[in-house]
Amino acid sequence: MRRGEICGLKWDRVDLERKIITVEKSMIGRTKSSKIRYIPINKNLIDILEELKENRNSDFVFSNRKGEMYKGDFRGSIKNALVKAGIKKNLRFHDLRHTFAANYMMSGESITTLNKILGHSTLQMTMRYIHFSQDFIEGEIDKLDYD
Repeated sequence: MRRGEICGLKWDRVDLERKIITVEKSMIGRTKSSKIRYIPINKNLIDILEELKENRNSDFVFSNRKGEMYKGDFRGSIKNALVKAGIKKNLRFHDLRHTFAANYMMSGESITTLNKILGHSTLQMTMRYIHFSQDFIEGEIDKLDYD
């Protein structure tokens, strides 16, 4: 999800039973294309969201201490996470979408499905998000070796 979609996400758009988040144009953090998008969520995220929901103080999934929509930029949190992970590269929040896209494709999934998840209107835009690692590329080429 985009930063604005995450910040504007309310609990009534999170369906933990169906494992889906609905993002639509009527939301504060509405979709960029103004189209409804359904984002599947995995077990790891469900566990985190269930814990957040237990301790919630707001209709927003991510809120400030007053229960209002969080309007931060996440720079401090990202910097702390990078330090803890030993990563010396500087990243922006939006880079997480690119990382997700690359990892999704390197796990062997469909670009058309990724296109829907990211909410892009064209496959060409989705292609701009995919950055394969050199190890992955070399591993794919090795599949062509015949013994």
